[in-house]
Amino acid sequence: MADLIKKIKIKKQDGTFTDYIPIGAEAQNISTSDGDSVQLKLGKKPYYYNSIADMKADTKLKVGDMVITLGYYEVNDGGNGEYRIVSGDYVDDGGSYHQLNNNLYAELVIKESINLKQFGAIANGVTNNDTYIQKLLSYFRDNENTKTRTIVIPKGEFVFQEQMLIDFSYLTIKGEQGNLLKYVGMGDTGICFYLHGVDADNYIHDIIIDGVNLDGTGQIFKGGESLDTPALTHPKSAAAGLKCVRALFAADIEVNNC
Repeated sequence: MADLIKKIKIKKQDGTFTDYIPIGAEAQNISTSDGDSVQLKLGKKPYYYNSIADMKADTKLKVGDMVITLGYYEVNDGGNGEYRIVSGDYVDDGGSYHQLNNNLYAELVIKESINLKQFGAIANGVTNNDTYIQKLLSYFRDNENTKTRTIVIPKGEFVFQEQMLIDFSYLTIKGEQGNLLKYVGMGDTGICFYLHGVDADNYIHDIIIDGVNLDGTGQIFKGGESLDTPALTHPKSAAAGLKCVRALFAADIEVNNC
C-alpha cells in the first residue's frame, strides 16, 4: 500500500500558502482561501496490518501509534478498524481492546458505530457467534456513558445459540442489506432479542432495532411445556416461523423493517 502524505500545505485567505505542515504537528488555526477558519491537526502516520493477529504480533508498536487493520482475520473480511496503541489496565475483549504481544493494547477508535465483525463475528451461516455477540453487548452494558450507541449488523448470515439479552438503555441495532441473525439454540419461543428491564420501577428504554432480519425457526426443541409453546412435539406450531423480539419492563422501543 502506498504511503500516506507526510506533510501538507493550505492556501490561505490572502492567496499565499502555509509552510508545509508535517505529520504529527500541533493543531493550528488557518484561514483558507474561501475565508473559512479551520483547525488543522495531522496525526502520526498509521501502520497498516492485514489482520488483528498481524497487529498483535508486531512488538515494535509503541504508545501513541495509530494502526489500521484491513480485516479482522484477513483482508476485506469486513472486520477492519482503526486503533490507538495505549498502555494501562485493560481487558482484551476481542473488540474494543486487543492485548499485543508486547503487553500494550490496541484501543478501537469508535466513531458512529461498531460493526459486529469488529468483535470477530463470522457470517458464514455455520459458525456459532455467541462469544462475539455477547462480548459486544457487554461492551455497551459496561460503558453506559459512551457516546456511540449503535451496532451495525453487516451483510451475511450470523448463527447464534444464546438469546441476546439487552438489559440496558440507549442502544440502536442497524442491519445492512442482506443481513441475517439466525437463532439455533435451545429454546421454545424463537426469541432472538430479549429486552428486559429489572422491574416496574426500573425500565430500560430508548432501544431501536432497524433493518435486522431475524430468524428463530432453527431452534432446537428442549422438551417440556411453557405458556408460549404448550405442545410437546417438534416443530411446535406456536414456535414455528417466529422471528421474535420480546420486551419486558421496557419502554420507548422501536422495531422497524425487520
